[in-house]
Amino acid sequence: MDDESHHARKSSKPLSTTIKVTGSSSDTGRSPDLKGRDALLAHVAEKIQGARQLRGLTQDQLAAMAGCAPLTITHVESGRRNPTLKSLAAIALALELDISDLFPRKAQPAADTVVTNTVNQVEAELDRIGTSMVKIRSLVAIRSDHVDDGIKSKG
Repeated sequence: MDDESHHARKSSKPLSTTIKVTGSSSDTGRSPDLKGRDALLAHVAEKIQGARQLRGLTQDQLAAMAGCAPLTITHVESGRRNPTLKSLAAIALALELDISDLFPRKAQPAADTVVTNTVNQVEAELDRIGTSMVKIRSLVAIRSDHVDDGIKSKG
């Protein structure tokens, strides 16, 4: 065998390459939000586990209803697995939930806060155009009296 054919045979073997990753994400300038992700997974896990327990289901029963492996439910409920959207949809359906029920919601302001804020905005706008709520209320009262009089006279 000559050198050329020996070299060709050597190079036809599959090469095995090991890539060693060193450093942290800060070395690359990226900073993944793992804390937020962990909090989201924990929230979803709590919601699923709570809904399952409320319905008196075991993890195996929920898995059968959702069409997934029991280990999937275990991992999702423990927050160790980032479930696919398809898995979450199937689990939510099996628990008779809307998928959005699994995710955190922004806190809604109390109704009285919304009303107070709206009144403050209206008063600020009225001040800007040179009138007041007192004038508006008096106009509304006068007009409602006319409307009431018209209804009474027709009746």
